[in-house]
Amino acid sequence: MIELADIFQDGMVLQCNKPVCVWGKSAPMKDVVVEIQKQHAETTADKNGHWHCTLSSMNPAYRENLIVKTDGECICIRDVAIGEVWIAAGQSNMEFPLKYEQHRMDEKGEFSENIRFFDVSKISFDGQDKIFDYHKVNRWRKADPEDLDYFSAAGYYFAKDLFCEINIPVGIIGCNLGGTLAEAWMNEETVRRVSPNWYHSFIQHFQGMDMAAYWEKQRTGTWNDKGSPINDVNDVILPHTLTEKEFNKLLFGDENSESNDTLEAFEGWSPEAFPGTLYEHMVRKISDFTVRGVLWYQGESDDTDLSRDRYGEILTALINDWRKLWNDKLPFLVVQLPGLENWVGLENFGYEIIRQKQQDVSDQMEAVWLCSISDAGERWDIHPKNKKTVGNRLALLALGHVYGEKILCDAPRCTHVKRENKRLICEFENAGTGLWIENGKILPLQIRSGGKDIAFDVSVKENLLIVDLSEEYSGRMQISFAQDKWFQVNLYNSAGIPALPFKYEIR
Repeated sequence: MIELADIFQDGMVLQCNKPVCVWGKSAPMKDVVVEIQKQHAETTADKNGHWHCTLSSMNPAYRENLIVKTDGECICIRDVAIGEVWIAAGQSNMEFPLKYEQHRMDEKGEFSENIRFFDVSKISFDGQDKIFDYHKVNRWRKADPEDLDYFSAAGYYFAKDLFCEINIPVGIIGCNLGGTLAEAWMNEETVRRVSPNWYHSFIQHFQGMDMAAYWEKQRTGTWNDKGSPINDVNDVILPHTLTEKEFNKLLFGDENSESNDTLEAFEGWSPEAFPGTLYEHMVRKISDFTVRGVLWYQGESDDTDLSRDRYGEILTALINDWRKLWNDKLPFLVVQLPGLENWVGLENFGYEIIRQKQQDVSDQMEAVWLCSISDAGERWDIHPKNKKTVGNRLALLALGHVYGEKILCDAPRCTHVKRENKRLICEFENAGTGLWIENGKILPLQIRSGGKDIAFDVSVKENLLIVDLSEEYSGRMQISFAQDKWFQVNLYNSAGIPALPFKYEIR
C-alpha cells in the first residue's frame, strides 16, 4: 500500500522555481514513480518502506495533478497549484485566526482559490492526535467563505497582498501554537547550549517527579485538546480585550471558584513548553516540504528572567536549526513586538529587550528582516486585533527583499543623533521621500538630563527628526524613542512604515 505524507492532499500548493521533495511510505524496496507537469521522477523505498523523490523546479501553474505510482497502485492528488509557499510560525499572534480579526467582515464574500492554507496539527507529545479530535486541522483549505475563518490572520493578509502583486498561487503553512517559547521550536541540544539557565530550570522542575503520573494527567487533560484554533476558549479570549473578571471566570468557572481544569493550561510546565518538543512534533513533520521562507511572530513567552537577555542567541540558533533542517538558507521575516502595558495581570516585564534582540538578529544574520508593527499594538491586550497591518508589512518585506521589487519596505531607523545648541537632530535611514508624523507632534519620545525630563518640540524635514529643546543643556543627555512598556509610534516613512525604537546617550 502506497501512502503520501499528510501534507500532500487535493488542493495543495507546491513551491515553484525550486526542487520539490515528495515523500511517503510503501512496501519495502518498491520502485516509486512521481509525475507532475510533464515531469517523471523515480526512486526506491528503503527497507522500512520510506521513500523520498525530488522533482526539478516547476513553473507556476493551476490545477495540476500529482501522480504517484508503484506496482499497479496509483494515487492522484488533484487541483495542485504551483506557486509560492511560506510558513507562518510562532505563537498566538501568528496563530490568531481570521475569525477574530478586526477587519474580518471586510473580507466577507471574498474568494480566491489561489490563496490556500495548511494548518500543521498542534502536537507536543506522542499520541496527542490520537487522544483528541484533529479532523479540523492538518488539511489544505482555500480562501473561501467556508474556510476563511481558520486562516492565520497575519498569514492570510500576507498571502493576499503577495498574490495581488505577483499573480501566482500562494500557500501558507501554519506551524504555530499559542503561549509557546522559542525553546520549544528548536533542537533540544541547541536549547541546552544557548539557553542554559532556562534548560537547567526545566530539568530541575522534573527531578524526582512521578513522570508516569504526569503524562497520564496530560493525556486525560482537556487543556491539551489542540484540535482547532477556533474553540470555546479562543471564542472568549480573542474577539475582544478581556477584563480580569472575564479571565477569572474562564479559568475558575466563576469568580469565586478555583477548581476548573482549564487552570492547568496556565500553570506549570505543559508539554508544549518542553525543550525541542514542537521542533520534533511539528517542524520536522514539514521539514522536507519545499518552501520559500518563514514568517516569525513570537517572543512574548520568552519575556522571562531566564530567556529575555539571551533571546538574540536563542532566535539566531532557532533560525540556524530550521535552515539546517531544510538544508536551505530560508528567509526569515521577524515581527517586532509592539507595545503592551499588561494583559489581565500578565505583565510586560522587558519587551524592550526582546525588541532590541530581534533587531540585533536582523542586523547580524543574512536574509533576516524586521517587520515593524509598533503602531498596531494594544495597551491592555497581548493579542492585538489588527493583523491586517502585520500581513501588509510582512508582504512588503517579502516583495522588496525576497522577490526583488524596487520598493521601500524597511522601517525608518535612527542612525545618528547630533546636538546643535538647543537642538537634537536625529538622522534616519529608510525614510524614502521623507518622514512624517501622524496626528500632530505627539511622539513616544523622552529626553532626559541629570535624571530629569526635558521639555521639547519636534518637527521633521526629509530624513531628519528635529528636536528643539526648551533650553540649552551642556551635560550628558539621553534620548529614548518607544522605550516604555506602552507606546504607539506615529513617526513614519513615505511607505507608511513606523520607525523602529531607539535610544542614544549624547555627550
